[in-house]
Amino acid sequence: MARYNEILSGRFNRALTKVFSIKGSAPAPQLSTEIMPVLPLPRWVDDEFLYGWDQFGFGLAVGAVAASNSSAWLTNPPNSGVIALITDVHWNVANATVNHFINANPGTLSAGFTGNPLDGRTVRKSAIQGSSGQPGALPATGLIGSFAGGAGGLEFYAIQRESQYIPLPPGFGFQTGVVAQNLAYTISFRWKERPIEDSEKGA
Repeated sequence: MARYNEILSGRFNRALTKVFSIKGSAPAPQLSTEIMPVLPLPRWVDDEFLYGWDQFGFGLAVGAVAASNSSAWLTNPPNSGVIALITDVHWNVANATVNHFINANPGTLSAGFTGNPLDGRTVRKSAIQGSSGQPGALPATGLIGSFAGGAGGLEFYAIQRESQYIPLPPGFGFQTGVVAQNLAYTISFRWKERPIEDSEKGA
């Protein structure tokens, strides 16, 4: 028999079980029906694993090709079964603007890469597909940011706080690309991912 206000999102119960080393059935199977005091628990980077998040990263250099825009993508395949959050994007390119795009079904570029786990407890591989190369031209749609680079090729960080994390649901891709052609640049990504909940799969 179902309980009143039964919690159907199992990852929060699993987190409670791991944080407090609780044995047996779910420690918090239902929501409170009365006003109750709440003691917030601090969440640090190393706690993300307990909440079902796996963290990955990758850095690469994208070469220059005449009449082409150097670009790098992170793609979440339609049937990946994970939701991803891009937590860090930073790059180095002198005197050039770098644009960011989000588009559905963006495909991949010629050179592929797989994220490396940032937490030694992570045992699975990242579901996110990375690629880099020269697509010829940047997308005409999906622009979410444009960043003008300064002289000397100083590193530019697009994400400064949690509110700027970029969600990447299944079937979507995040692309960065240098607006000027025939320019090389180096770029690093960090992201975290976890199994997607049924309630997060859209209408």
